[in-house]
Amino acid sequence: MSEWRPVLRHVADVTPLNAEETESIRTAMLAAAAEPSRTFAQEHSPAGAIIGGLLTVAVAVGVIAARSVEGPALPVPSPDAVAAPAAAPSDRLKHLQFATPGGTRIIWQFDPQFSWEQTLP
Repeated sequence: MSEWRPVLRHVADVTPLNAEETESIRTAMLAAAAEPSRTFAQEHSPAGAIIGGLLTVAVAVGVIAARSVEGPALPVPSPDAVAAPAAAPSDRLKHLQFATPGGTRIIWQFDPQFSWEQTLP
């Protein structure tokens, strides 16, 4: 990075613009300001709007389809039936616990009898 003081000293030695140069810069700036500015419609192509619209419709259809599909029916136990657990949770689950210096505790439970086939519909 260059030192700023020598740069300012160099600028201080520059002679100011004369009236003719100042007026030409002023005229150019006013002409640029008078030009019509570009609007949003001029900056973006219609293809981009079409693609954006199609993506929006696709996402909406996906959300509607996902909400209309019913999940697998889960059996609801009757209040009269009391099922005995196959094994106590502490007997079959393995635990791994640790805490971070900030106080967050993380507990992982590992079930040796777990199978992906049991979770898929």
